[in-house]
Amino acid sequence: MILNRVDCLLFLILSLFAACRNPKPRLPVQRSVEKSRIASFALEKFKKVYEKEDSLILLRLKDDLDVETSPYGFYYSVLESVDVPEFRYPVSGSKVRLKYKIYTLGGRLIYGDSFRELAFALDRSSEVISGLNQGVRLMPEGSSFRFFFSSFQAYGIWGDGKRIPPNTPLVYDVELVEVLSE
Repeated sequence: MILNRVDCLLFLILSLFAACRNPKPRLPVQRSVEKSRIASFALEKFKKVYEKEDSLILLRLKDDLDVETSPYGFYYSVLESVDVPEFRYPVSGSKVRLKYKIYTLGGRLIYGDSFRELAFALDRSSEVISGLNQGVRLMPEGSSFRFFFSSFQAYGIWGDGKRIPPNTPLVYDVELVEVLSE
């Protein structure tokens, strides 16, 4: 039996009405109590590790009068200062070239028998630790700083997989050789 045009049109209209019912909203995702407990436990553990590292850094710095606290939460001292115009400070997106050495809090050299060189763009490179990315912003071109980073601003709970163990606060000696561009 062949449907005529009216029957086809009527079928099409009814199909459209049936398809346009109100959609049912999705149910909210239920967080399990177990997941919340695990997250709370991990957060408390990380807080304790951070507090312990911060107290170790402060103990290391107790006799150093020239140390400042950065707005990012790490400590630093100026080893060599230069007087340059404001535009020679790196900003977000600046490409910089620097030399650095990495030490433990106890003074053991980890990387950089001679200064290692590195060039990267601020906020656009995953090859540098967050502390160094933030610390370089405080440096005018040509200056040298010493940074004291907790593991949360360095290599964190994993270390670097080579010479830096997990949860290790680090000392970086950094010379900002050049601000290449923005």
